[in-house]
Amino acid sequence: MKLAYRAVLGVVSLATAGAAMAQATNTATADASITITRGITVTKNADLAFGRCVQPTVAGTVAVAAATGARTTTNVTCPTQYSDTVAAAAFTVNGEGGAAITVTVPPDVTMNNGGDSILVTLAAGTLPTSLSGTAGAPGSATFNVGGSAALGAAQAAGPYTGTFMVTAAYN
Repeated sequence: MKLAYRAVLGVVSLATAGAAMAQATNTATADASITITRGITVTKNADLAFGRCVQPTVAGTVAVAAATGARTTTNVTCPTQYSDTVAAAAFTVNGEGGAAITVTVPPDVTMNNGGDSILVTLAAGTLPTSLSGTAGAPGSATFNVGGSAALGAAQAAGPYTGTFMVTAAYN
């Protein structure tokens, strides 16, 4: 009887020890988080303006420098007596301070006057790669876009206009 009792006690001990060592379930916890940053915006501060030029008799160009807004010409006369605005396009990007950004400017824009057109090759100044400031605070960056308008010989007279879009995005 003692032997049978010890055998049953040994089996119960082993079964109890095994149950204590292996668990059927276990849990762990994790945190969830999100940080919302400021949206990115692009604001136009000035349009690209070439001013008033005389109808050329031979093909030529009128250019506005992105960095300075200065106008230069080749085979084209642009009188200064009209007090027309001559300027590079100017933009401001606003968003999360210190954020890395990419700014994209199209390579050209077509300006139209009825059925006539002028192709403008756009030239961006130094494009920003980040916004000023630090995370958690507003940041901004500015840049300019100039261009070169190719005028044909006897380009039709009249106002020409076109629209181009710049894009800024967080990296």
